[in-house]
Amino acid sequence: MKLRLGALCLFENPTGEDGRALIRQFVLVREADRMGFDDIWLAECADDPAHPSTAVEALVGHLAGVTSKARIGAVVQPSRHEAEALAQSLATASLLSRGRLALAADARGAHTDATASLAALQARLAGQGGPLIPAAPGVPVPAWAVVDSAEAARQAAARGLGLWLPAELDEAAVEALIAAFREAGGSADPGVLLARFACPAATREAALALAQPFAHWCAGADAAPAMLARSLVGSHAEVAQALRHLGERFGLLGVIVVPMSAGFDDAKHILADMVDEVRPLLDD
Repeated sequence: MKLRLGALCLFENPTGEDGRALIRQFVLVREADRMGFDDIWLAECADDPAHPSTAVEALVGHLAGVTSKARIGAVVQPSRHEAEALAQSLATASLLSRGRLALAADARGAHTDATASLAALQARLAGQGGPLIPAAPGVPVPAWAVVDSAEAARQAAARGLGLWLPAELDEAAVEALIAAFREAGGSADPGVLLARFACPAATREAALALAQPFAHWCAGADAAPAMLARSLVGSHAEVAQALRHLGERFGLLGVIVVPMSAGFDDAKHILADMVDEVRPLLDD
């Protein structure tokens, strides 16, 4: 089956060294582009020392510069930005990437109005509202809403946005949100993307040995088992089977993975395994 395979950059910073976290993530980004990932996303995290990705405009510009093939995506929080300045920054990134830009707005929790802001931003990048300097390259910018409520899913559908579902949702929540989206007229273009933490390995035991400490660090001891249960953890064949199940059950456009390791070498190996070992099994 054909699923777009994406990687999500969270800029994990377990040691509190902001510069090191940023540089490490962009080295991984360059590797992911070379490996053949279809999409590479970064997420704006507002004033969070564990994830120093507040300056999303600067980061997406750099992302355009260190990649050459993958579609590059930015999950933004529109309420934190002046609308015209954000449009100009993203138009610049779209130019630098030769039209590879994609967008998503974080519409979780109380931020359901982000869907309206994203639709307006998408229209501005398309040239509505007067000249934009610099002008975007004329390539449509696909856009999704990151949602965790049925109301936000319905708003995304009403505004012609896709659905971008975060990794903390279990399958029952995913099913309910997709149902709300499609009942409200949500279409297959741009479709549904699902994020998942991932750790494939040669054996399930090897995968768990790496994923369990990360889950405890990321979610805490009490929530770690649930995080592991909804993540893509196991042998290469098991992870491929889980991907196939998700794609077929929910009619996904793609899955966006987050490596279950804050260590550079392990994260790189996880990304390589997703492309070299897991993805070929999807085509069997």
